[in-house]
Amino acid sequence: MSIHKEEEKIYTNPNLIYLIREKLLKFFSNIASNCIEPKAIEKCLNRLKDSRDRIKSSGWRPRRIGVVDGGSTIIALNSGYIGIAAAIGIVIDGDRVVDRVVAEPIIVPEDVDKLSLFPTQLDIDSVIDKLRESLVFETSANLLDKGIDMIVIDGPLAPYSALGRIVAFEDIERSALERYRDAVLRFHKMSYEYDIDVVGFVKRPRSRYLRRMYSECSIDVFDHVLLAMLLSDGEYFPSIPREIIPEPDIIRRHEIRDIVDIIKPRFIYTRFSSSMPPYRVEFGQLENDFRDILGYLYSSRTREGIPYIVMKVDEEVKMSRKLIRDLYDDVRHEYIVKFSGRGYNALIPILPEFGELGG
Repeated sequence: MSIHKEEEKIYTNPNLIYLIREKLLKFFSNIASNCIEPKAIEKCLNRLKDSRDRIKSSGWRPRRIGVVDGGSTIIALNSGYIGIAAAIGIVIDGDRVVDRVVAEPIIVPEDVDKLSLFPTQLDIDSVIDKLRESLVFETSANLLDKGIDMIVIDGPLAPYSALGRIVAFEDIERSALERYRDAVLRFHKMSYEYDIDVVGFVKRPRSRYLRRMYSECSIDVFDHVLLAMLLSDGEYFPSIPREIIPEPDIIRRHEIRDIVDIIKPRFIYTRFSSSMPPYRVEFGQLENDFRDILGYLYSSRTREGIPYIVMKVDEEVKMSRKLIRDLYDDVRHEYIVKFSGRGYNALIPILPEFGELGG
């Protein structure tokens, strides 16, 4: 019987459940108190409110759009952790997907004899995150020759600080970071050779730029949480995109600050649905007015408040838990057929850790 065929029934001690619930309830109450401290919030919002604006639809839309997203997953086996990174670019003409660029997936480690180098998920996450984002920008560069008017990356143009961290393996992680740096800079340099708009759409921003930009907003809250109290559906802030400042109190890792200083991305926050917090939209090279681009993205939003083109590419590259399980079961079957004569011990290295497979 497949180890994934039936979900295990778990009977947790009711007293433990109660204690955890009480701890969470208290913690969540503290979150609310911290995020909604009336005087500090009011002071900040009063400073920001005059710089918001409303999205206006001009009817403009790009003729041909390239959209890129990356995906990754970690597989925990008895023999070690395996990381998989992938990226896909699609070209949309009108309402049809007319072309695709599928990047060659990366598996880490490349050599099976290095499996034991990654004893924890944190070790391999540090490498696979860098390589996933490398594939995103390498794929974006490959889309530039597809006759597109605009390219939208599902994610930031400005790298986040965590990509610069070195957890355990200096040479492997440095190599991945250098590949990422080269991919980002090459793409941005190439984008200026084409008459296109370059946009990054960040669905889950975790930035605190406002603390640095406005003295009245020195609150320990993520920007999108704060701006959820300011922006209504169809509004954005600030009224003119601001350049991301590559300073240590905003971007901790100097390797990432150097990249941001070169590409100089600009950003706004915008709200596409009253049921979702604001997204961050980043701009690189632009041929058209950012207001027209915002109007197009807003007009193409889905029920979830995400532009259709972003949701489409996200669906194509998503590595769900079920997909990874199905792929694993298929590959495991081939492995068993090939090595069935060696007995059960030959299976141990490729069996999931603790009998479960994460995705």
